[in-house]
Amino acid sequence: MEKELTYTEAFGELKELVDTLESNDVAIDLLEEKITRASVLIGICRAKLLEIEDKSMQIIEKLKQAGLSD
Repeated sequence: MEKELTYTEAFGELKELVDTLESNDVAIDLLEEKITRASVLIGICRAKLLEIEDKSMQIIEKLKQAGLSD
């Protein structure tokens, strides 16, 4: 079982993949694999960002209810 990547790990791997794809240094036989992996990494990053956004909004709402935020 593959360990769950952190946002930083997923983003770093995605950046490396993009750099590789932009350099045109990918064998055509591996192109689909690389693009599929990029799609997975984008999904991981998006999920992490949405999770952080949701948690941040919950914290802000609690602060507002406590009268500690504008």
